[in-house]
Amino acid sequence: MNIKKGCLLSLSLLILLFCCFSCKNPSNIDTGFDNSESLRGASDISSGFLGIGGSSDDNYLYDKNNYSLEFKGYLNDTDKIKQGIVLNSNNESDINETITMTERNKLLIAAPSQSVYFAADNSFTLSVANLKKNWNGTLEYLTEADNGWQTWNGEEITSVYVPEYNKYLIFVRGVGNTVITGNDEIIVDSNGASWVTTTDTGYGYNHRFVIKDSKVNVGGDIRNLLNYQNVNESKMSNYCFANLFDSTPILTAPSLPLETLSENCYQFMFRLCGDLAVPPSLPATKLEEECYRFMFAGSGIKIPPALPATVLAPYCYSFMFNGCDGLSVPPALPATTLKKGCYLSMFEGCHNLAGIPYLPATSFADRCYESMLSCCYKVYLSPKASDKYKYEYPIAVGSNLPLPNLSNYSFGRLVMQDSDVAQAKKYALYMLYRQYGEQSGTPLLPRMYYSSVPVVKKYSPSLSAGVYSLPAFVDKTPVAEPNPEPEVPVSPAY
Repeated sequence: MNIKKGCLLSLSLLILLFCCFSCKNPSNIDTGFDNSESLRGASDISSGFLGIGGSSDDNYLYDKNNYSLEFKGYLNDTDKIKQGIVLNSNNESDINETITMTERNKLLIAAPSQSVYFAADNSFTLSVANLKKNWNGTLEYLTEADNGWQTWNGEEITSVYVPEYNKYLIFVRGVGNTVITGNDEIIVDSNGASWVTTTDTGYGYNHRFVIKDSKVNVGGDIRNLLNYQNVNESKMSNYCFANLFDSTPILTAPSLPLETLSENCYQFMFRLCGDLAVPPSLPATKLEEECYRFMFAGSGIKIPPALPATVLAPYCYSFMFNGCDGLSVPPALPATTLKKGCYLSMFEGCHNLAGIPYLPATSFADRCYESMLSCCYKVYLSPKASDKYKYEYPIAVGSNLPLPNLSNYSFGRLVMQDSDVAQAKKYALYMLYRQYGEQSGTPLLPRMYYSSVPVVKKYSPSLSAGVYSLPAFVDKTPVAEPNPEPEVPVSPAY
């Protein structure tokens, strides 16, 4: 009798356990979350159902059987779940988008090569100075990959922490643009659409990018702001990037690989960027009028880019490094044919400049060297060699007189003999347009001089320190652990 009771009890227990395991219903599972609550933390849900994983900043839903993440919309109309899947909902209106985790990763991996990106260790904002669209095509931005690319109208964007790169980030890309900042004159066409004129009236200061709350690394290819879909087809109108980063706290700059320039295209682009120590490379060999005017004026650059151009344009390098106190060496200037004002005040106010560029040109152009080295207090020239003046420095040697009227030329701090002064007065060749101490009124003549500082004939800088790349992408997709097979209770042995 006792044996029969024991067998019946064991059989009942087995039936009860079987019922417990067979009654699990995926469609009626209780997740422990109310639809009005934000999803946080982790939930241990059995195999075949949806689990929630991630930190408070990164909430993901994953299918433990398929080991994948999906993003399908909202739990309700007011609580958007940007990184989740609708739970226990038969309402198709809840499913507003489908973005798989694989697609999220693809967006984030592709974004750096498609954009100019802004990265920092702390939160920051990006806007346009006038809070308006000043470009003539479209710009888009990406912060949270879950939202995808969004059209930008120039208003303030707040960076978002992206754990895959361990940075606060904003990506910006464009299509159909030939001008990003332009100048400050806005024209409204017959359809009411506004666009930026590319005439030479006004500048782009009110159209510059504004960065607040943190110093920021900028990386990527500048052409991505014009046409990220085919950067090789990118073209610049006049004033294309004028003032773009003027006065911003950037630590690095995007690359500028465009070889076909436009008038005023990079004018004031990095002016007063005091934290910018290394400039981008400038590969263009044919310049346009005022293309680099004031480009790095007052910035923190310590080494200049190489300037390989052999075809100059009026005022192309004017004021380019004006007031760059950290600059100690100039680039080489290989051009042999000068243009009006091409080197006007190029290094003026570079107090620590300890080198002088070799000038291979054998003829002058109006205002070509005016104030080029004014206020460069370490640079002196003399017509006689000595222990102090030991570096040969020819200026237009071999040129044929009569010379053009050079009355407005200035070159910098010069030491001249009386005979040179007398000859200059005869030809009205006063070169020092601005008066500086003991060199007041001294002229510059075509002849051999001797410099107090080394002469730079060739210059090949390494600018790699100024190229910013994002940290390696780290996939943050939660990895679901295989659900162990449920243990089947063993009947007690009798």
